[in-house]
Amino acid sequence: MLAESRVPKPIGSDTQWKSSITVNNVKHSHSEQKHQRHAFSYGSNFLGLETKTELVWEDWNEGREFTKLLVLKNIGLKIQKLQLRPPVSKFFTISVSRIIAISPGTTFSIPVTFTPFERCNYEDSIEFQSKSGSFQVFLQAIAPCPALEVPDTVLLPLCAVHQSASTVFLLKNMSKLHTYFKWECSEPFQVSPVQGVLQPSQVHHITVLFRPQSALLFHKHAYCNFGEEGGETNSCCTVLLQGVAKYPCLYLRNPNSKSRNDPSCSELNFGSVPIGKSVQKGFDIYNPSHVTAFFSLTRLSGGLPLLGSEFICDINSGTVAPGETVSAKVTFVPTVADSVSVEYLTIECKGALNQTVLKITGNSAGPKLSLSSSVVDFGCIKEGDASSETIEMVNSSSAEATYQWDLDCTGHSVFRIQPQCGTVKKQSSVKLQIFYLPTMPIAYHRSVSCFILQAEPLFLDLIGTCHSDVQEPAVLTQEHLSESKKEPSEIISALLRSYSTQSDTQALCFPLDEQSTSDEDETPICPPWCVIVRVIGHSFELGKEHFYPCCSLEPNQLLFSGLSVQSYQTVLLRNNGDQPLTFCRNLNDSSEQEASVLLVPRCGLVQPGTHQILTVITTPKEDTSSEGLKLRLQFNATQHTKEITVFSVLEKIGVSLEGGGNLYFQDTSVGSHAERTHLIRNICRMPLCFQWTIPESDQDFISVQPDTGQLQSNESLLQTWFFSPMEEKTYIIEPSVSVWPVKNLECEKTIIPLKVVGTGSKGFIQAVREFEDMEDTLVGCSQSIVVSLVNNSTCSVSFILSVEQTLQDEQTHHDPETEPYIQTALQLDCQSETMASQSTMLLRATFRPDRQAQYQWTISYITLNPSGVPLSSPQPLCELRAKGVFPTLQVTDACSRGTVAWLNKAYVWKLFSVDSFNEQLLSIPSPVEHTYRNPERHSMRTYPTILIKAMLDFNFSSAPLNSEPSTFVLVFHNPGCIPVEWTFLFPDDQQVDFKQWTQAQELCHNELHQMEVVELFNISPLSGTLLSGQQRAVQFSYSHVLVGTHQLPIVLKISHGREILLHFQGVTLEQERPFLYFLTRHHVFTPVMIGDLTSPVQMYDLYNGGGIPVRYEVDAGVLSQLQENNFNQPLLCCLNPVGEILPGKTATLEFIFSPLEAKMYSMDIPIHIQDGDTTLLRFDCYGLGPQTVLSSSDTKSSIPCVRRIPLPGLGAFLSQDSVSIGNMPVGSQSSRVIFLMNMSLKETLYKWNLTKVVHIYPEQGLLHPGESIFCVLTFKATDYPTVYQLDITCQLTQKAALDQYYDALQRWEQERKKQQNEFTITDKDLTVSATAVPTKGPSLCKYKILPPINSKSARAEQRVQSDHVKVGARPVPPQTTLLHLCVTARSYRFQEFIQNFPDQFNSHYRCFLSIKPPCPKTMLCDTHLDWQPAQTPTPERAFLEHVITSLLRTILYDEEFAKSLLSLASIPFTYNARASSSLPLPTPEPQNEQEETKALLDISDSQVDNKTSAGCLGTGLEMNPDTELVPAAVCNDILLNTLQNLMMEAVRGDFNLTENSPTDLSSYASPGTRRYSNDKVQDDRETIQDEQTQHDQQASPSG
Repeated sequence: MLAESRVPKPIGSDTQWKSSITVNNVKHSHSEQKHQRHAFSYGSNFLGLETKTELVWEDWNEGREFTKLLVLKNIGLKIQKLQLRPPVSKFFTISVSRIIAISPGTTFSIPVTFTPFERCNYEDSIEFQSKSGSFQVFLQAIAPCPALEVPDTVLLPLCAVHQSASTVFLLKNMSKLHTYFKWECSEPFQVSPVQGVLQPSQVHHITVLFRPQSALLFHKHAYCNFGEEGGETNSCCTVLLQGVAKYPCLYLRNPNSKSRNDPSCSELNFGSVPIGKSVQKGFDIYNPSHVTAFFSLTRLSGGLPLLGSEFICDINSGTVAPGETVSAKVTFVPTVADSVSVEYLTIECKGALNQTVLKITGNSAGPKLSLSSSVVDFGCIKEGDASSETIEMVNSSSAEATYQWDLDCTGHSVFRIQPQCGTVKKQSSVKLQIFYLPTMPIAYHRSVSCFILQAEPLFLDLIGTCHSDVQEPAVLTQEHLSESKKEPSEIISALLRSYSTQSDTQALCFPLDEQSTSDEDETPICPPWCVIVRVIGHSFELGKEHFYPCCSLEPNQLLFSGLSVQSYQTVLLRNNGDQPLTFCRNLNDSSEQEASVLLVPRCGLVQPGTHQILTVITTPKEDTSSEGLKLRLQFNATQHTKEITVFSVLEKIGVSLEGGGNLYFQDTSVGSHAERTHLIRNICRMPLCFQWTIPESDQDFISVQPDTGQLQSNESLLQTWFFSPMEEKTYIIEPSVSVWPVKNLECEKTIIPLKVVGTGSKGFIQAVREFEDMEDTLVGCSQSIVVSLVNNSTCSVSFILSVEQTLQDEQTHHDPETEPYIQTALQLDCQSETMASQSTMLLRATFRPDRQAQYQWTISYITLNPSGVPLSSPQPLCELRAKGVFPTLQVTDACSRGTVAWLNKAYVWKLFSVDSFNEQLLSIPSPVEHTYRNPERHSMRTYPTILIKAMLDFNFSSAPLNSEPSTFVLVFHNPGCIPVEWTFLFPDDQQVDFKQWTQAQELCHNELHQMEVVELFNISPLSGTLLSGQQRAVQFSYSHVLVGTHQLPIVLKISHGREILLHFQGVTLEQERPFLYFLTRHHVFTPVMIGDLTSPVQMYDLYNGGGIPVRYEVDAGVLSQLQENNFNQPLLCCLNPVGEILPGKTATLEFIFSPLEAKMYSMDIPIHIQDGDTTLLRFDCYGLGPQTVLSSSDTKSSIPCVRRIPLPGLGAFLSQDSVSIGNMPVGSQSSRVIFLMNMSLKETLYKWNLTKVVHIYPEQGLLHPGESIFCVLTFKATDYPTVYQLDITCQLTQKAALDQYYDALQRWEQERKKQQNEFTITDKDLTVSATAVPTKGPSLCKYKILPPINSKSARAEQRVQSDHVKVGARPVPPQTTLLHLCVTARSYRFQEFIQNFPDQFNSHYRCFLSIKPPCPKTMLCDTHLDWQPAQTPTPERAFLEHVITSLLRTILYDEEFAKSLLSLASIPFTYNARASSSLPLPTPEPQNEQEETKALLDISDSQVDNKTSAGCLGTGLEMNPDTELVPAAVCNDILLNTLQNLMMEAVRGDFNLTENSPTDLSSYASPGTRRYSNDKVQDDRETIQDEQTQHDQQASPSG
């Protein structure tokens, strides 16, 4: 990114010359301008000239001139002449002529001089003009200003939390000025250097430091304020600093583990290591995170020994790269024999959320020496003789043993041992030679100590007796010695006794008591004992230098820690020189504390190459100096000394308990148990034994494992406590742990208490939602749902789940005998679990239905104890509901197009057997159908019906040869909740034997003909997928290009669903063949009451499927014979037995069925076709008894009436394509509201084709794109009971296409008239003399003889052909589309209507004066029932409506009237009934009409209650005799128009029906205020139907 300082507005831009090309905005940054300059650096081609698009000056100073050349190169083939317009400002100048010429291939240079006066930006241009056009070259000068180049974004390396990462970016000075900069940045980023000065074009390195404190994604802007040095820093650039911080994570890993991510290494055990040796082991520190981790190794506080650790780690800190490992080595060097060392290493990683502790343990193995015999008995020998024995010293340890016998073997002792000192290798032995040299006839006994380095001493008893010729003392045997094993305290006492005197005597002999010598057997013998006196000396004279001591003392530091008990340790003094070495401890210079530490032996002589084992004995005390006590040894009686530092620490027995001596259990379910880990640690420097003691009364509630054991120094032990409450209460238990030293069992035990608190409670679990509904699932497939279980109790709960299944709405019931047990369709991923308190568990349940049914499951749980024994009865958790379904389809809409466009929806519904089709689609598929996705899986070989049970007929009707295809559209709807895949399979796809299924009236074995039949039928699309609730229109078409009746088997396959075989049937006729297409030859009329004087008119439709008009005739003879057979009563009468049907149109046969008995009548009626076949139709009619109650649903159809989506090819559609008026009295009227919506992007003209009983307003109009209009349908029943089934069509025409047609027609008419008035002379001999001079008198011109006159017919034919060739064909009107609206109703006589539907009588408006007497005989002769309105609009009626409307509007505007309505609402309304009617009825002209009216009035007075009478005949209010009432028809019209206007305004959003605020209703009271969204269509466009009819007549063969 390039940033620069702001400069003033460029000079030269505000000029009168306006460039046609926009120059760079001055607010653009320098980087944008530079980028654009780079883009313009290449030459551009303008009008055949190659030049630059701009010249830019960057380095300049005010007061000087700067010149650049603008080069133009002619790259064309012609000379270019240009007119030059120079720069308009005075800052840019050129010195060339205004007109220049450039030859092909040459160049022309124009020097442009820039003269700045001040530091700012300048802009201008030079324009070149030629005959071919013009172009401009822009001139721009950029003022020098401070500019820095910095990156837009700096991405920091991935960094760990609490660590740091850094990167460097470049800061470059892009200007020629000294630029000062200063950075501003916020945490966690730091920028350095913060400020500085950049020389021109200097590049400086800027360091960004990233120190995050949390794991986040950081986006921070660093702001660099800069400016010219010494000036203001009014410019700023920003750099987006981005950094990602993550938590580091470290694990310990065993290097020998095969798994790279196995963090199982938590302990490093060295095992047993010999004393003086070292063992090394390693572990890996693994970093699984994405950031570098910095770590340090620290030891657990309080665990470091006083003299240093025996474990040495080669690293203390370091870094681990992401995904890498660092290997660490630990060396174990034991210093104290037969001890266990325990330490804990903690790996601390800054920013990490976890902490890893490594336990390091090691055992030190000291020497273990033993003698083959602990007593050597030399027996009795003669004085002067010698004896020797051999024993074996065995080292059974893995450590080397250093020993020394505390015996003078230089000839001053009776007993000698060779070798006196040495070493014994591990797992080996040495032989010792013991010599006995007595000097006096006495008994000798010597208990010789063998000092062992880092081990307890051994004691060897040497006994022997010496006799002489004179004396024979009693013989000392082994039985006289004590056989007890010496304890450590006894060993120390023995050592102290042996060095407790300083007298010099080799051995003190104690003769046996003389009094006991009389009887040798009975005289007790006491073993002799001796006192050893250590004396050292030298023979060096005064002033002579002693031998220089060359020795070593190991170890030179000793630690005595423990109880206040005497203990000892050994030190090895080795003479490394070749001269003898004497040592001595001088107590005179020692302090009292130092004197308390004993050294055995205190002095001695060490021969060259040998060693002396020294024993240090002391008792730990509290007041010992922390620097230790110094034991000084003087060597060779000189000032050469060495010190042994003795640390004596008095230890107190103690352990630490986690939690400060308190252990709390979470609430535990009664009857169950809870586990809790608890840490106990030895905090002293000696091994301890521990044992837990629980009060006997509480032993049933709590326990601990392990309850006894040992704890090494600094060792921690994780124990598990168990709490088992028996009742709901809080338990407070106080167990205690007893600890004592391992090496001092007699020591008093230390008791440490622990407080354990736990509560027993009742545990329970619940489901977050008690009821869960799963989506519908395809049978055989699976669906999962997650049920959230929560434990809101205060304790954890162990439970087992169970599922109980219930089937509802099962369509296929199972047989208990063949299927006694239905497997549960719901599987749980977890049957048993333990949930902690206040926790949530996600239970996954998988539903796999095996049948179509409504499933319901109850999930229950049973609480368990730790042993799995139930503690409670099943408790309900939740209920799950799901439905196993099959894929289903349903046809919701249908229409016809092409040749069959005039067929209504009801007829199409029957053609394609849609009701049966839907029934099959919604039924349950067979197992074979459900198993396979496509029927190819079970090939249908030669006869599809073997496996496909469902078969239906799809009839495509009939049409003449070469007519438009018969096209039908079915809308498929997915009513289920799962996607549905469907496909239509032709015979080739089904692997069906084609020859047996494709035939045309007669079997044709020609394969080519069979292939042609397949081409006749088409389906689009053949397959698809419908999601839940989606709809898809499928088009079926049949082409009429082959004469005959054609059939084709098509299979509809729903994936994993139904397979339905569809028989496509279509008929193609010869052009001149009269043909009526009968969908079915069986029809059932609406049932009729017996004894009804005015049976309703019923209808049956005939469809002309041929290409010519058809004359039909109902066989009157059959009807007459039927009348004679039924007591000469007209059982079935046809009102229009003869008629003509146009091609592609339908005609309605009107019948009156008058039954005599309550039974079913079946009648076969022939229909004769002129010049055609006769078809026999069967009509079934039901006669109903007088007690039968008619239902209001008789007039309702099962066909869906509401249209949800527009069908293909229809730019507009109706909100509903079927209107059911229902039951109504004769002569009444009813209104309905429908909407006509234009969904196309073009304007559409519409026009309704209405009948006498149906009126729709507006009848025609214009629909704009996306517009919806409000149509009011008014149905006026005739005066004769009728069953109405009417098809009302609406013609739709594109306005643009119609305009184009009228324009083409107008041009065609003009051209035709022009051709009629103009002609061309083609005679070649006709010449006029140029020199002819007109003369007076009669003309002398000669005329050419006319050709012979032909017949008029020939000339007319030639003229027509000539006009056709010259003028062309007449334009064809645009194609119209049809919308069908089915209107159904049934009218009854008043008596019947009141009797059967009394609650609906007041819902219909009827004018009584329009009633006419029934005339069935007349109706038999008429083909139509004429109907006239009760009243026709007159000027008087219009004037009356205007007056009433004005009155209503004035009243509505009156505020006082509105207030009075509020007060009148609280006043009760009372009236007095009058006997007379409020509506005076005029005297009807015919007598029968008067009787009918009187009968009606009588019926109303007798059968209708007061409320009904008030509604139909008058209000019954008391009125003056002179009062004149408003005619009922006028009031009805005003009220109807008002309501319709209100609904229209509500639909358009201008009026809110639910709003409570008062609304001005005056605009809705007038019938003249209808507001529709259509425009008035011109009168000439209303004749579109006439034009279409005229065109059809001209195109017809008969015309």
